[in-house]
Amino acid sequence: MAITGQAPAAPSYADDPRQPGALPAFVPLRIPQLPYEDIRELLDDPQEAGEHELRQSLRDIRMANIVGQGTAVVLRHLPDVLGAWPAGRPLHVLDLATGSGDIPRAVVRWCRRRGIPCRVVATDISPQVLRETRRHCRAFPEIEVLVCDSRAAPFPPGSFDLVTCSLALHHLDVEGATRTLGAMARLARRGFIVNDVERSWPAYLASVALVYGITRNRLTRHDGPASVKRAFTRTEIRAMAEAAGIRGGRIVQHAFWRIAFVGRR
Repeated sequence: MAITGQAPAAPSYADDPRQPGALPAFVPLRIPQLPYEDIRELLDDPQEAGEHELRQSLRDIRMANIVGQGTAVVLRHLPDVLGAWPAGRPLHVLDLATGSGDIPRAVVRWCRRRGIPCRVVATDISPQVLRETRRHCRAFPEIEVLVCDSRAAPFPPGSFDLVTCSLALHHLDVEGATRTLGAMARLARRGFIVNDVERSWPAYLASVALVYGITRNRLTRHDGPASVKRAFTRTEIRAMAEAAGIRGGRIVQHAFWRIAFVGRR
């Protein structure tokens, strides 16, 4: 796979022939592509939300990860990346843009069930968000919480066995998302999992129905539909990965318009 852009070459990741591609030419494309809109999400502006609103919005994101199978997507791909990870062998994980830490908690539970000692570094750029992360992760001593910008994670190459990023890539512009993908590939000894929603009209309409059906939170009602409008398609993620110097990897489509970009050494 060709490398584009100016980013330094990252480690090679295995291609997978099951990677979904374009629909066959004889299948009519009846639904037009939802246009990309660079709409700022309120959760990204600490001045927009009080503590109570922020806490409610993060609760809604946790619910979306359960209802929308986001947590299940990450857990589904752990064996793909880690293989037959033996019990007793320590696992070191980095979670970028962690929110309230629901993915790190799910990974720790997964490890506990298998007798795998683990350490998860849960990071986010927002100190306000990380106050909630610490509150929700108090019963998980395996989780360390740190302020960190995913675009410039301050760790040496190969510092972690696994790097994850869930429902966060769409918060970034193309340049920022490309830098984040490149950082994930460089930091991961074994591989990475990116989990996000794919931009489409069905996903957008479902997000509007969901947020107005489950919450009155101002942030969630704005950010849910906005996150779909600024999310990336599979083609766009593949192009950004190539620009970041990532060779290989596969993109898998899941239910509820979730997609996973999975890189395995």
